[in-house]
Amino acid sequence: MAFSGALTLTDLNDFITPSQACIKPVTEINAPTKNASQAATEIHIDSSGAYYEVSSSKETTEGRKLEQAQINLNDCLACSGCITSAESVLITLQSHIEVLAFVDANPPADQPGHRIPVMSIAPQVLASLAASVTSASISPRQMLRRVRSFCRANMGFEAVFDTTFARHLALKDTVTEWQQRRNAARTGDIQGVDPLPMIASACPGWICYAEKAHAEMLPYISKTKSPQQVMGTLVKQWMGERCGAQPNDIYHLSVMPCYDKKLEASRQDFLAEHPHEDVREVDCVITSGEFEGMLRSRGWDPAAAVADENSSVGLEGSDSPLSEDTQRLIREKQSPPKPCSKSSGSCSCSKAVKTNGNPASTDKSDEHAEAHRHADEHTHSRSNGQDRDHDHDHDHAHGHHHHKHRSPAANLPKFEELLPELLVHPGTSSGSYLHAIIAHLMQETTIPLQLELRKGRNDDFVEYILRRPAEPAAPGEVLFKGAKCYGFRNLQNLVRKVGKTGRAPPRRVVAKRAAVKGVQPTGDAEDGKAAKPSIRDVVARRRAAKNGGVAADDAERDRPYDYVEVMACPGGCVNGGGQIKPTRAELPSEAGTGGLDVDGQEAREARWGDKEWTRKVEELYWVETPEARDTAPRDGAATLSRADELAEGILATLTPSEAERLLRTQYRAVEPDPNSGFAAQW
Repeated sequence: MAFSGALTLTDLNDFITPSQACIKPVTEINAPTKNASQAATEIHIDSSGAYYEVSSSKETTEGRKLEQAQINLNDCLACSGCITSAESVLITLQSHIEVLAFVDANPPADQPGHRIPVMSIAPQVLASLAASVTSASISPRQMLRRVRSFCRANMGFEAVFDTTFARHLALKDTVTEWQQRRNAARTGDIQGVDPLPMIASACPGWICYAEKAHAEMLPYISKTKSPQQVMGTLVKQWMGERCGAQPNDIYHLSVMPCYDKKLEASRQDFLAEHPHEDVREVDCVITSGEFEGMLRSRGWDPAAAVADENSSVGLEGSDSPLSEDTQRLIREKQSPPKPCSKSSGSCSCSKAVKTNGNPASTDKSDEHAEAHRHADEHTHSRSNGQDRDHDHDHDHAHGHHHHKHRSPAANLPKFEELLPELLVHPGTSSGSYLHAIIAHLMQETTIPLQLELRKGRNDDFVEYILRRPAEPAAPGEVLFKGAKCYGFRNLQNLVRKVGKTGRAPPRRVVAKRAAVKGVQPTGDAEDGKAAKPSIRDVVARRRAAKNGGVAADDAERDRPYDYVEVMACPGGCVNGGGQIKPTRAELPSEAGTGGLDVDGQEAREARWGDKEWTRKVEELYWVETPEARDTAPRDGAATLSRADELAEGILATLTPSEAERLLRTQYRAVEPDPNSGFAAQW
């Protein structure tokens, strides 16, 4: 099976150079009616590069200016001409320029039109930022606190979260969804349940590829949202309801290691519930490199330490139960402020000010004010039982009429302290989805299970075999078979194996069925003689002997996967296309070469995917807990007991439909449109 021509033009990574399929034809809106006697026209270009349509029969330079065609993210999502997003495609609404424009134009908190700026940042981004600091060795936790301090003081962000707690929710739902599929497969009751193997859905590059090129893979993909989108629902819906803010009152910026996360945030499936307009759960996504450049343009020095970066806040007491105040904060909602429905001229409150001393007017004012007080009263009871008052503020000098309430952002710092900081999930730096299922299986039985790893040609493809303890004469029964599959080269084999066969019965099952029917299966012993081993068996035995192991038999090798953790980037999310790229002087292989001025014209970026740099970012990701890397300990969940309690508390406040909206999504095939200009072959 071959990829499309657009993909084979460049390296197989998470983004590709725009091809001819990305050319969007110029379309005219409200085109003028043509007259048969009308003269022909020509296209002229002025000194600024603007296009004009002028008459070719008249000697004039005046004409009708043509609008410029642009490609946005919705065009990319609707197009089937390429596989994933392209780094150099013009993106107008998902860039650091858009963020700076919002920050500069956002009114103060006490003025109408103010939106609450909130940021969420991925742990892989923090590791990339930490690796970019060459003057000293810092941890992602220290980097998080430096970013938080600067963004609060210099950019006006009310809260800065990392996405690990959202990932914790996503991992719990991943295990739940996998159990549902496994139980349905065991009982045969598969009505309304998607089949196994279940494939991870956190990588938008993989999702975009499957929707556009392999619709047959969609039933296998997990319906659990990515941590970015779970965080978006938490911020816009769950936290907003507890802060007295509507979804459109909050501006949510997400900082991710991948350009394809911009596509994910632009999907129409990820809109917050709002009665009057469509509001995205994530307003803007920028990559690690864009984020670092944006902060540096505002004077940020990533090497500059902040006062509390080494404090133990968020580290100690992680297993302590939730306090009563915290439980109240989780449970109770606040009604969003409601503006006065009357104009300043007809509002009795303003009349009371103008007709001072008129008892009748005062009574109307009190009646109207009382109505407003009941309409605007928050249902949330603060921990101290106070601060329930709401004052009216009418600016009659300027003709403004609005009600001044306590800022909805007042509770956001509480949630910043409430959510655990940089939770560690043992496994991989790309989310540990496969390891979460393995850890669950190891914890749900009292029998000590054996975990076996089988690497492919590189570390980007590893099989995980979970089996019962080995018996004297035979290996233990396989209970679970999963795989880690990173990079499009490995995805090609995965699509071929899963998309064509699904969960086809193992070869030993086929042999038993054939024996019952009296048919001799291919490859079995014949006339008392052993069958000749195939080339596949010989290669497997040699590879296993080289690695110091034993080759799997045919039944075990053909056993279908139960779960596959898929990422489009080789090396996983720490090597995302949006991560900070190093200069050659920062690479270990270039150390001591001399003659390269990092700050001068000779400084040049290393190639994306440099293994030495990726290894450095990976090590920084696990710098505080190196023992959790590529492991699935049986007691791993015990260290996250407080996070589990918090997650259960949040889910307990949601109805089934709200929980479904928080954690689940859906996917659909993107069919080529023969009438679209994207499908034209130039």
